[in-house]
This record gives sequence, structure tokens and C-alpha cells, in this order.
Amino acid sequence: MGKPTSTQGNRRCEICITYFIAGSGCANYCAGCAAATHRKQKAACARKRRSSVDR
Repeated sequence: MGKPTSTQGNRRCEICITYFIAGSGCANYCAGCAAATHRKQKAACARKRRSSVDR
């Protein structure tokens, strides 16, 4: 293991690069960035789904 730091056990947010405590093993964003990121991802998914509808 590396040298112990005060941030050991925490993860870094991919957007704002701050440390946060992950609630699961796949968390990539802090709570502040997660809501905005998921909203953008959901909007992109909805646009893709709407564009592929047969008319």
C-alpha cells in the first residue's frame, strides 16, 4: 500500500476532482456532480430513443 493520507478510502469525482466517500463500488461522481451528470445522460438517452421511432 502507498503512504497513508487523509483521503485514503475516498474517491475523486471525475468532474470537479474533489474527494468523496463512494456509496458503491461503481460511483464516479460526488453528490453535487452526480445529479447534473445523470440528468444529462438521461436526456441524451431520451433524445436517442425519440430519434429512432418509426413515423
